[in-house]
Amino acid sequence: MSEEENPEEAEARKEQEQVDRAKEEAVPNALYKTLFDVAEEVESDEDTYEYKPPVELNEAVQTLDDSPEQAEDEPAPEAKEEPKKAEPKKKKLRKVVDPDIPEDVLKQPAFNQRQDEDTYRPSDEDVEFMNELIPEEKVVYEKILYADNRIGGEYKGKAKQFKEFFKKNKEFVDKRMSEDDFYDPSSDDDYRKFVEKNKPKFNRVDEDKVYREMILEEADRRINRKTTEKISQLERQLRKQQTMPRINQAKAMFRKTAQGMIPKDVNEKIVSSENGLKEFAENNPLEYQILERNTQEMLQYSDALTDIFLDPDIDIDVENNPTHKHLNEWINTQQDQFIKTGQTQLEDGRTFMRRERYYQLPENKRSEYYTWDDNAILNLLAFTFRDRMQAELENHRQAMEKAGYRKVEGQQPQPQQPQPQQVEKPPVLNPSPRQGSSVESKQAQKPQNALLNTLGL
Repeated sequence: MSEEENPEEAEARKEQEQVDRAKEEAVPNALYKTLFDVAEEVESDEDTYEYKPPVELNEAVQTLDDSPEQAEDEPAPEAKEEPKKAEPKKKKLRKVVDPDIPEDVLKQPAFNQRQDEDTYRPSDEDVEFMNELIPEEKVVYEKILYADNRIGGEYKGKAKQFKEFFKKNKEFVDKRMSEDDFYDPSSDDDYRKFVEKNKPKFNRVDEDKVYREMILEEADRRINRKTTEKISQLERQLRKQQTMPRINQAKAMFRKTAQGMIPKDVNEKIVSSENGLKEFAENNPLEYQILERNTQEMLQYSDALTDIFLDPDIDIDVENNPTHKHLNEWINTQQDQFIKTGQTQLEDGRTFMRRERYYQLPENKRSEYYTWDDNAILNLLAFTFRDRMQAELENHRQAMEKAGYRKVEGQQPQPQQPQPQQVEKPPVLNPSPRQGSSVESKQAQKPQNALLNTLGL
């Protein structure tokens, strides 16, 4: 019969068994430990290493050179550097910019308006007040205003006094008329006393004196106006004499430039001989008409532009002058097309501004912009007509070819000469024997076309 186990001893024995079991589990297995440690090291390396794909060949070679598998004693092979590819040029971005006149310039007052400082003009307030007066009062008040502002002296301040008097007079009369519909101021003693008390001193003598001064001033103004017009006319004639040589020289220079605008093949024929132009007109009348019409228009417009640019007395009249209207529309069209290209900004940062806006800017505001000067406009006109002439000639020649005409270079129109008529003679018989003669067949001649010869086709 076994004795009962002490609970304390049983608890101590259980704790000892747990400790022994823990020691057995803590004994490492060599193979398991080796595999586990290696796997743990590989996982830790994979977590910390970050792969970066090489961008260029040189970078890829450098990555291989830094690999730990390469022996330290072996020198790394030098990689040949490839020449760097030239970076493609960046396309210049197109930006349509059409600058307007700055607001601070628009707000500036215009000083080019001619004002006659010697001419007196009543203020808007005085004009409004005079419109409320009856005709007799208005005539008197105009003289008082003139005396107050132009003569002065004893008349200084009279305008203000009479303005107050006219207001009081109107109030007095309106009040009496409201009380009596048949009120007559001329028969009212109270009204006569009111006028004697309140009306400022300005009698008939004063009116005549002021009126004479007004007449003299108006006469002086008319004389000065006539004299100024004569002086202006003489100045215009003098400027005309001074500017005409410059204008004629500019027109002659443009004509030299216009000679180079004629198509090369046509120009060679014209200058080939002394009568080259005449021969070209005879041989190519339709092409000559194209050249004649375009050159006439080109010289007409160039002369008009030269006059506008150099003659200060010529103003642009778009409404009544068809040539000015056409040139104004043409310049605006050319500017619109140039602005729409988006390439109006120069390397120095300046931006193209329309001519009509640019020349309104003050000198100190023009450094940010540029515009087409007069020579640029004339050159643009010449090249425009050059392209037009070339296009019209090509269209004409293509139309003639499609119609079946082919131009023979160097062919000159030959006048058709009348052939002499042959008179048939009677045959003369030879009594001596002769061999039989063979009749030669004549080739039929092609009829000549006078129109084609004239056209040179």
